[in-house]
Amino acid sequence: MELNQIFRSHMVLQANKPVNIFGKGEGTVKVEINGKTSETMAKGDWVVTLPPSDYSGPHIMKITMNEETVALHDIYFGDVILLAGQSNLQFRMNASTYNESLYKSNNLTRFYCSERPEEGEHFTPEDGWVVCDAETVGWWSAVGYHLADFLNEETNHAIGIVGCYQGGSSIQGWLPHESLANTPAYIPFENRCSKYPWNEDGFNYNFMFKKLIPFTFKAVVWYQGESNRRIDEAENYYFMLTTLIDLWRKNLKDLTLPFIVIQIHKYAAVLAGKDSEGWQTVQAAQVKIAETMENVYCVKSADVCEDNDIHPPTKIHLSKRIAEKLLEV
Repeated sequence: MELNQIFRSHMVLQANKPVNIFGKGEGTVKVEINGKTSETMAKGDWVVTLPPSDYSGPHIMKITMNEETVALHDIYFGDVILLAGQSNLQFRMNASTYNESLYKSNNLTRFYCSERPEEGEHFTPEDGWVVCDAETVGWWSAVGYHLADFLNEETNHAIGIVGCYQGGSSIQGWLPHESLANTPAYIPFENRCSKYPWNEDGFNYNFMFKKLIPFTFKAVVWYQGESNRRIDEAENYYFMLTTLIDLWRKNLKDLTLPFIVIQIHKYAAVLAGKDSEGWQTVQAAQVKIAETMENVYCVKSADVCEDNDIHPPTKIHLSKRIAEKLLEV
């Protein structure tokens, strides 16, 4: 039996939704937690779906295949948020303006970080779910930490943050090649704004996001667009983002999954240069998508972010705004 790497002790599972547990192997798979049991016959990739559970914990989860049993401890049912996009989500607490003396430990906020194609991430899947500790908060995503803190403070529920981001990533890397090939949105890699290797069509989709399918989330926070600021890419950003939302919802088996789209801020250096039109076109597309797709919401960042840095170092005000929107959906 091979469990997907996200299923570890200390994890948070989504409350009040059917929860997918998945992995690889052959035989009868049985999952037990919180008095509920589900099972399936496995031949390779398998998914066991648990019925919805109330907010609660801690629990022990037992996964049995044939005669092998894995027990996972300290599991909570709470709210799980997927953070996906580029460097403004990757941006760490220890690079932010938030005073380190205010860092808090909190047993009910937990963080899981996908492996990134670029080296340098402090937390990896090998660390599993990291329980919030003031000593290590500096290595968390700043948006992730503040968001979890605000949500927990308002609800007293366990909050799980899953980081799936890569600095300098264009949206094309988060979509499989077949989603873009033979569409007007396709631009050869060598002609794009951002030419990092992870921006080949489908690279981040396969390397990062696909490994999370079909985990159960409350919502996705999508913060990306800076790397699609060339006008030829920006003009197709609306199409590419609608395509991504539709596809990811199908992949995650949740066709109404809320998406919170963060509108990129007003970065003065770009707005004064040749990519100004493309940057504003991306901003407009991010507003439009919330107006045209169900359960998609746009959160504006410009009035709560510094405009003299592509990575605004103050993240707490934007995070509170995201939390307020998540509490509404």
